[in-house]
Amino acid sequence: MALTQVTSIGLKDGEIVNADLHSAASVALSKLADTGALGSAITATTQSASDDSTKLATTAFVQAAVTSLIDGAPGSLNTLNELAAAINDDSSYATTLTTALATKLPLAGGNLTGNLGIGVSSPSRSLHISNNGTDGTQLQLTGTLDSAGIKCVPSSGDTFEYQAAATGCHVAYNRTDSRADIFVDGTGNVGLGTTSPDQILECSQSTGTTLIKAAVGGNSRVGFEIEKTGATTQTWRIQDGQSGNGLLEIYDQTDSRSVMVFDGSGNVGIGTTSSDQLLHLAAASNGPFIRLENTDTSISANQTFGGIEFESKDGSTGSAGVISKIDCISTAAFDGSSVVGGALRFHTSTTNSISLQERFRINADGSVGINTDVNGNGGLVQIRNNHAYQSGTTDLLTSASKAALRIRTSSDSSKSLYIGGIDNTAEPYLQVGNLHTASGGATASYDLHLQPYGGDVSLYNDGDLKAWTYVSGLQVKSTTRIQGVAGGNATLLMYADDAGQAADYWKLSSEHVGNGFTIASYASGSWQSVLRATDARTIELHYQDNVRLATTSGGVSVTGTLSCSSNFTASGGSNVMGTTTFVGGGGAGGKIMIGQYSSSDKFRVSNTGTVSAVATTISSISSERRTKENIVNIEADKAWSTLKGIKLYSYFFKNDETSTTHYGPIVDEVPSEMVVPTGDSDEVGVINTYNSEMLLFRAYSALQQAITKIETLETKVAALEGG
Repeated sequence: MALTQVTSIGLKDGEIVNADLHSAASVALSKLADTGALGSAITATTQSASDDSTKLATTAFVQAAVTSLIDGAPGSLNTLNELAAAINDDSSYATTLTTALATKLPLAGGNLTGNLGIGVSSPSRSLHISNNGTDGTQLQLTGTLDSAGIKCVPSSGDTFEYQAAATGCHVAYNRTDSRADIFVDGTGNVGLGTTSPDQILECSQSTGTTLIKAAVGGNSRVGFEIEKTGATTQTWRIQDGQSGNGLLEIYDQTDSRSVMVFDGSGNVGIGTTSSDQLLHLAAASNGPFIRLENTDTSISANQTFGGIEFESKDGSTGSAGVISKIDCISTAAFDGSSVVGGALRFHTSTTNSISLQERFRINADGSVGINTDVNGNGGLVQIRNNHAYQSGTTDLLTSASKAALRIRTSSDSSKSLYIGGIDNTAEPYLQVGNLHTASGGATASYDLHLQPYGGDVSLYNDGDLKAWTYVSGLQVKSTTRIQGVAGGNATLLMYADDAGQAADYWKLSSEHVGNGFTIASYASGSWQSVLRATDARTIELHYQDNVRLATTSGGVSVTGTLSCSSNFTASGGSNVMGTTTFVGGGGAGGKIMIGQYSSSDKFRVSNTGTVSAVATTISSISSERRTKENIVNIEADKAWSTLKGIKLYSYFFKNDETSTTHYGPIVDEVPSEMVVPTGDSDEVGVINTYNSEMLLFRAYSALQQAITKIETLETKVAALEGG
């Protein structure tokens, strides 16, 4: 019989091991013990994840279940403990989260009561965005149609939008009035009041005044700057405050120069910032010019190139309109076949109806016509008198207003030279110095001076030569007689040259009163006598009409100071005070002596600078305390230190021919407060000296201190000797 079953009774513990079992043998679970451990290498079938029976779960089944549970959670959240820590170990996390979400703005929108910060923890505005990225902080609004923007609605007033459109950007769009206030197109052009700017900046409005305003507070510059860069660099400014406040100025910033200035009075300055007329032009070097250009390339005869007109708006006498004109016209057609040019014309009007008439013309060849056209009969300047002839007034003396030419010779309008007759039949007249009155009469007359350039001037009387000029002066054919008018002087005037200097004017006069003869010069606006011979046969020398020296029967009388540069002695009798002696000659012999008494001098100054006197007392003008102020004691210490510190020398002066020895300090070594400039200088600089009065009285002060110290020492010595 086959052995199909072995009981445990027949087996000995440890007799059957795994190796003794057939590999195909199976052991029923019921045959296994209820307790005990399976071997670590025992395997089992892994059930499907959906199997929730009581079958044996393998490690693979368990791992799959755990993996499915955490479903790819990160490593820091794949355990229950980590999950608990993540929700702050809050067992009521769902309630806490629901409460927190209730305070948040839902995706569907709602009311945000606080400030919203994006990239910033403490927002200071309703929406505060901060970004440190490379693109900066940007807010992107993407529209579904052809525009996107931001709308600003105040509590009152107009609503504005910042809006990007298909053709540009509305920087400021007034939604209330549907008006584009500020618009930037795709090319960068900015429009104010227009959405189609064709320049970098265009301001436009349909009606009303359109202005651009730049304002600033205080005395600062305000205006516009225009800058051009590239091959040509130039910067311009139109501003107020560059050269002065209240001046509108076109300023060349590149070259730092003012080009045109408008002041508050309406004056315009070109090249100047201080215009004192309606138009003021200024320029350096050759001065300013104004050019009027006719751009016509085919000039015909008598065509105007340009001009200046003067207009009156006063129509009270019917004279409103252009009353004067200056213009330039062509003298002939510019056809290249003849010599042509321009003539300058001056027009005026004397009628209420404003009928301009040419009064003065300067032709291209330099010829001048006054009240007439220049004809070919000669005369670079041609003048026509177009005044009406007055019968019986053929003398310019009584009708100077009818002269063809008047030349004023001074600021006095009566000093004039008149040339011309009265009508076509009158003889020509040459007359000087008649100022006509309203009736045509003369009120003044003056001499006529003839001074030709080269040649002589001859004077005839009835065809007989009486006098003529020559290179050295005037020659008279017969006796020259100078006779004064009745009751007046006979005078001869002489001038050293023609320079018009008053010092050159001299006058010789035979006096009607006193029967004297006087030589006078013209100075300080009047004639002043210099020498006079009297009817008593005396000679007087005058200074400004005052007698200074006169001959007398006893000699010569001198009035005033007598000066001399050579030896001169004026002496009186013995024992007479006041005699003054001057001895010249230079060298060691020059001296001044005052107050000679007998043979001794009272006071003498030698040419070496030595002052000698019988008495050397020099008195102050006044030493009364009441005549002085700012009285301060001399500082004792300063006086003592000055006397001790100053060195004394003997010396010569370099320019002293006598080599006289002098004594004293050197100014370089005295205290600075004692230095006094002399007013002289050399190649080194100002020559200084010292204040001898200050030095003298500091020495007195130091001497007083020394005496006091000596007296103190004597007292102490006496006390010691007595002890």
